[in-house]
Amino acid sequence: MKQDLPSYIANDAAPLFPDVSAMSDEEFNNYESPPERLAFYRLHTEEGLKAFLYDVYWIGYPGLLIAANHVWKLLIAPRAYHCTLMGQMSGAGGAGKQALVNTLKQFITEALATFEYKYPPASDFENLEAWHHHCMAMNRAQDEEVHVLVAKYADILNA
Repeated sequence: MKQDLPSYIANDAAPLFPDVSAMSDEEFNNYESPPERLAFYRLHTEEGLKAFLYDVYWIGYPGLLIAANHVWKLLIAPRAYHCTLMGQMSGAGGAGKQALVNTLKQFITEALATFEYKYPPASDFENLEAWHHHCMAMNRAQDEEVHVLVAKYADILNA
């Protein structure tokens, strides 16, 4: 085990996500995902890139610069050119590393915007089960929107 790395990435077999089933309610409610784990994803596969983007989405803006730095380090030369193309393809603009930051920032903004809906009051439905099914359908639609965004930005980062 490498001592200079955080415990959750020191061993390749160690999970990136904590065992939430072993956490107390208070630990779970106060848990904050460490953004530095973004720097340890393997982005050379589509699966790794999508997992990375989902984690960027869940961590949000606090992990933006760590995520951009990780992508920058793994790009082949000329890095600035590739990042500028990413900025153009995403519509975020910018040049060089700033285009990469703009692209990831736009991804986070678009992904978080999928949560901009409110659940209807349960009184609008004939029973609680109908309200529950409606809310679950809203959650599935939001998950699908995020899935589409992750696929879109994975293609942009791969280009």
